[in-house]
This record gives sequence, C-alpha cells and structure tokens, in this order.
Amino acid sequence: MKTMVDARKGTKTQKDLFGAFLVVTGGLQLANLFFLFFMFIGYLNIANKKPPSLVQLANGQSFTTAPMGDKDRTPAVVQRFTADTLTRLMTWTGKLPAVANTSPNTLQTYQADNGVDIKTEKGNQKVATTTWQASFAISEDFRPELLKKIAELTPPEVFTGQTQVVLITQEITAPVLIAPGKWKVTIVANLQVFSQDNSVGKAVPFNKEVFVQAIDTAPLTAGATPLEQVIYEIRQARLEIYAMRDLPRKDLTQ
Repeated sequence: MKTMVDARKGTKTQKDLFGAFLVVTGGLQLANLFFLFFMFIGYLNIANKKPPSLVQLANGQSFTTAPMGDKDRTPAVVQRFTADTLTRLMTWTGKLPAVANTSPNTLQTYQADNGVDIKTEKGNQKVATTTWQASFAISEDFRPELLKKIAELTPPEVFTGQTQVVLITQEITAPVLIAPGKWKVTIVANLQVFSQDNSVGKAVPFNKEVFVQAIDTAPLTAGATPLEQVIYEIRQARLEIYAMRDLPRKDLTQ
C-alpha cells in the first residue's frame, strides 16, 4: 500500500516538473518573440531614417554629403583626381616637395631632388620623386610600364637644376562612364620645358585619353610611415588610372 502511494506521489511530482518546464519554456519563447519584434521595429526605423547629409570636422568646417554606391564617384571627383595625378606625374622641378619650417612667418624650404632610379631598356634612368609617389595612383599592372616611359622622357638636366618641366592643362573633359566604376577622361595639355637657355619654354603636346577605375583602399593605420601616409593621400579618392593612350588629333578642339 505504501509503495502505491509513493508511486503516485512520484508521478505527480514528475507531472508538476513537466508542467513547470512547459511554463518556463513558453515564457522564454514569448520573451524571445517580443525581443525579435522590437528588433524588427528598430531595423525598420534605421531603414527609414534619412542618411546624414552634414559632416562636421574637428576644425569647425562642415560640408554636405550624399549616399553613393561603392563604385560610384561624382564627375568632379574623377576629374580632379585625373588632373592632380597627371600634374604630379608629369611635372619635374628638380626639387622635393616643400617642407614647412617650424618657425612662424618663415618661408618653406626646398631640397634638391636626386630622383628615383628606374630600370629601362636603355639602362638605369631617373624619374622625379613626386612622379614616383604619384605612380601609386596607377594600377599595378600599368605602373611599371608607365614609369619606364616617364623615365625615358625625363631630361637628366632636371636633377642638376638646369631644366624644369611643368604640365600645363588646357582642357580636361567631364568623365564618360564606360562601365560600372570605370570612366574615360580626355586631357589636352602641354609639357612646358624650361631651361637655362630658354626661359620662355618649349611646349610639347601631351594629349591623352585617360582611363580611371574605382578601387577599395585600406584605412591608414596608427604609426604609419611617411611613405604610407603619402600613398594613402594619393589613393584616398579610391580611384586609380589603369590605362592611358594618345588622343587622336581629329578629336582635339581647334
């Protein structure tokens, strides 16, 4: 008799535990549903929220922004990148970029540019340091070939201070989209060559079709070297030149 009573008590205890388990499980599932519901509401609010259109810098400057796709760039950005990159590539002054003095109200100082050696079919030739730095805005498959051509064009007298070459742009067209994230830009310019014997300068036509594409760039890390900082600055537009060819004469503006 006692055994039957104990068995009944055990069965009742199991039923009570099972019922409590169901209640707790149901409560957890209900709480999970509420959590998912509020997360869904939050996602909807984020999706419907307008993206920020005003960016403020630490120095107090502010400018407006607009959402864009990863491969989208405004025509002005592509145009300016192309102009700035070509100017750095094709201007050879025989001087390194200016270094600001720490003392106030003093002029910037310049150092002579010894150039960077480039191996060509004619042996070692030099390009300007600014040219070498700007070449990091060129795609890796095109960069070696372009540096060789620029080295062959660069007068050796640039590095002795006897000659300077400046790219003078006459016209640079609005970029033409040729594929997603790729543009063609036409530039009409002259390489103006100045020497000790010719201060007026000699103009050498530099008329090109330049092909630009969107790229991804890694963020600048803390403790970056000066060279890494220069490369980051050159590539911060997230663009690079991947091809360049002579502009047919018939396309030039009269």
